[in-house]
Amino acid sequence: MGRASIVGAAETSVGKVREHNEDAHFIDPDLGIFAVCDGMGGHAAGEVASGIAVKVVREHWASDETLKVIDTWLEQGTIQARKAMLAAVNAGVIAAHDAIMAEATRDRTKGGMGTTIIGALVIGGDIVFAQCGDFSLQSHVRLRLCEVASAARQRERAGDSNL
Repeated sequence: MGRASIVGAAETSVGKVREHNEDAHFIDPDLGIFAVCDGMGGHAAGEVASGIAVKVVREHWASDETLKVIDTWLEQGTIQARKAMLAAVNAGVIAAHDAIMAEATRDRTKGGMGTTIIGALVIGGDIVFAQCGDFSLQSHVRLRLCEVASAARQRERAGDSNL
């Protein structure tokens, strides 16, 4: 099973309460990577934290190393390959946390900054989610996975009975 065909869109809005937007997002439908972060309102530099998180998660999840682990999972389908794939997803989020903490240590005016994150990787016919904080797909930030369909699902829609 290969990578899924995806159409994606992301939208963010300052809303009616705040004066500035602390959201950040990244989508790469070709790689099946989606991430939305919401800097925590009222905390120092929430927009900085969300920007760091998106940048670091994007770098990790789109890295050759992570893509190789994902391909191994798709090719082998073993429990060991699945654990390695999930560990690679988790490592991206942990790296984002570490980068935010490092920036807050470097610049004391940003102490206490934070962000929520929800990310999704489309891997074969599956979606793997990573989430930290109280943020969810139902949040005021809309992450729309407009179409997630594996090649088999596309054939099914077309009426192909040779699945």
